[in-house]
Amino acid sequence: MKNKSICILDYMIYIVSFIIGGGGGLFVLLYGKKIGLIDFPDTRSSHIIPTPKGGGIGIVITFLIVCFVYKIPFAFWVSVTAIALLGLYADIVNFSPRFRLIIQFIIAAVFVLCMQDWSSYTLLSIIFVPLWFIFIVGTANFYNFMDGINGIATITAIIALGLVLLFLNIFRVQNDYSVLVAAIMFSCIGFLAFNIPKTKVFMGDVGSILLGFLFAAFVFLFYQGPLDFICLISFLFPFYADALSTIIIRLNDREKLFKAHRRHLYQLLVNEYEIPHWKVSTVYGAGQLIIGMSFFHIRKFGFILTLSTLLLYFCVFVIISVTIRRRLNC
Repeated sequence: MKNKSICILDYMIYIVSFIIGGGGGLFVLLYGKKIGLIDFPDTRSSHIIPTPKGGGIGIVITFLIVCFVYKIPFAFWVSVTAIALLGLYADIVNFSPRFRLIIQFIIAAVFVLCMQDWSSYTLLSIIFVPLWFIFIVGTANFYNFMDGINGIATITAIIALGLVLLFLNIFRVQNDYSVLVAAIMFSCIGFLAFNIPKTKVFMGDVGSILLGFLFAAFVFLFYQGPLDFICLISFLFPFYADALSTIIIRLNDREKLFKAHRRHLYQLLVNEYEIPHWKVSTVYGAGQLIIGMSFFHIRKFGFILTLSTLLLYFCVFVIISVTIRRRLNC
């Protein structure tokens, strides 16, 4: 009877998450302008009219409800809530990217240091702890960089979280957070109607930074070795590949990384080739799903082949990206 009650509670949480995810979008659609949550087009934008932003607030509320009901560790929900509030503040007030980055690193450090089981750590593994800070902050910002066209961040979150759930189920990884993963996924599904095919509301930094941070946090929590790490990050492959390749290109062109731009591949496809937003988002999502699913099979062949496959996928992405950029001369 206890297990049955837990299952019923889980299903109720999923329904509530879906409703709240959509409710966040509806709230910002109705009241965003009054509270200053409006995205005005600039040189980086792929839209041409002012649009309400911050619709990801529903995802934040979903996160907090699940944390309360399922007694998620204090350090976890405080860190994620702090990163979401930082994103919400950025949606309302423009402030220094460098200062925001410093705060993000502090929050990531608190999360890792408090959530890590130090009893099983060796001196060598402790040395690599700062790399987790970089990974989490990097993923959060990559996600924010990639949230620039209709539906891409939401579709990517739904697929990535769905793949994480499948990973937990197939490989019997500890799943204390499986309900949280599923609830966030359902919340994103609820918000999707406001974000595609035509955007009524943007997710905003409050949503994109949160989702990027959460995904990286799940990688950290479910990590059991390098093989798991490669498999898990493959679930967000298009975002990592586009963000990393664009950074490399911009560094090669000696651009300032904090300068606003729209040189990501997905932006070029939308703005230069004039492909509809929803088509680009769907293609990215389809590629993400295919690549992510492939690693469930490739993983069993061991670390070397799994890593080689990931690098091969990245090389193919770079070749496609460079080819398109050369045709556009940008």
